[in-house]
Amino acid sequence: MGHDDETAFAPGTNVASYRIVELIGRGSMAQVYRATDQRTGRDVALKAPGANGALDPDTLRRFLREVRLAARLVHPHIAAFYGGFEHAGRPWLAMELIEGPSLGEWIDANGPMPLADVTRHGEGLAAALELAHSRGILHHDVSPQNIAIAANGRAKLLDFGLAGFLAAPSGSQRLPRIQVTVAGTPGYMSPEKICGQPLDPRSDLFSLGAVLYEMATGRPAFPGSTREETLDATLEAEPPANDLPAAFDEIVRKALAKSPDDRFASAAELAAALEAWVRRPSGPAS
Repeated sequence: MGHDDETAFAPGTNVASYRIVELIGRGSMAQVYRATDQRTGRDVALKAPGANGALDPDTLRRFLREVRLAARLVHPHIAAFYGGFEHAGRPWLAMELIEGPSLGEWIDANGPMPLADVTRHGEGLAAALELAHSRGILHHDVSPQNIAIAANGRAKLLDFGLAGFLAAPSGSQRLPRIQVTVAGTPGYMSPEKICGQPLDPRSDLFSLGAVLYEMATGRPAFPGSTREETLDATLEAEPPANDLPAAFDEIVRKALAKSPDDRFASAAELAAALEAWVRRPSGPAS
């Protein structure tokens, strides 16, 4: 059976040392399976590039880049990378299988999170981004759909498929920058990304700010009924007024500043601001 056949990776199929259990996700660039590592008995998320088995050079290039990126990122708030390998004429990526819902699914089902949980998740995700940025990696698509809530209650950053490498100019003291096409999730993309301008790590901080706002309020920071409305709101509107504590709201709105120069300088600075707010007498109840 050829590997381009949609049934090639049906349940029970052996892929190297893994046995496919079921297809759990399919996108434009990859399929994701639950699979069992027959050496250890551990279930993993097994990712193969291409939709419905199809594989084109651009998809392959993006996928191989994701494998290289994943191997460089080891952090409690990033889905663990178990390894990359080739099977049936294509590369595969074995990752931690997270059984819990995506953050978007959690918010849809439960509404706003308690602020103590928002800040806890925010600090962890900011620390994960700080690691990625320190490794020269921009995530590119931080959104509730790319964050999972694991069974232990920890938020984990997923899917570096759109990520890009950062390269600082020689001798420059500025933040490293990367040119990028407009790809990502509307409502979480930074204004500079929408406009096709050079990006640096502060673009990811804008996206995380939008996630924090949605966790805390249960509503998107930049609502719109169409993609165009959402992008226009991101460029021109401020997040809707809310009843969040003023000091916390100030942190979120700084992350969501239209100009990168008005945001936190780094993910570590954002994490520190959240930690300082938690420690204030007016911070969230534990």
